[in-house]
Amino acid sequence: MRTHSAHAANGSTVVVYVSAPFGHSKEPLLAACRSHADVQGWRVSAELSDEPLADSRQPRPGWRQAKRFVVTGLARGILTYALPMVTTKGNEDYTDVLNWVEERASFLAAAWRPSQGAVVHDTVAERTGIIVALDPVGGVAWLRATTGGRYWTTAPEALHPAGPARVHDPSGGTGDRA
Repeated sequence: MRTHSAHAANGSTVVVYVSAPFGHSKEPLLAACRSHADVQGWRVSAELSDEPLADSRQPRPGWRQAKRFVVTGLARGILTYALPMVTTKGNEDYTDVLNWVEERASFLAAAWRPSQGAVVHDTVAERTGIIVALDPVGGVAWLRATTGGRYWTTAPEALHPAGPARVHDPSGGTGDRA
């Protein structure tokens, strides 16, 4: 997965940004981000969020403010729960976000990482499936519908957890945070 974390060092300051899916609380997502920042040794300068978007072309004031934190030097990077939270089909795509991050010698990180066997929502195909295989270096994930059937591929950064928020455990496991 092409996240830019080359500038993420222990002691870096991050701004947390989340956008909870419809019907879900943002608090478990923020808690997972806080936990991830703590494990990485990052300081959280602010926690920002936007309401779920009914229309992908709607403005996202929380996201704009998160980017402002980086531009003004109040944060070195942006930490989100899952990468699809920072992009929308109508506003910026993932490549635009990564280019913006790279131009500012900043970083973008996600507290949740997709893993084989996880049930996920593919934000590009608008389908839910199980991760069969991942090639983060090549930028491809293979998924199968939860009910079986044909496989499909997508970019790892298009994956969002299909269930409740889970905290990334650096030892390799996860813990429920819903």
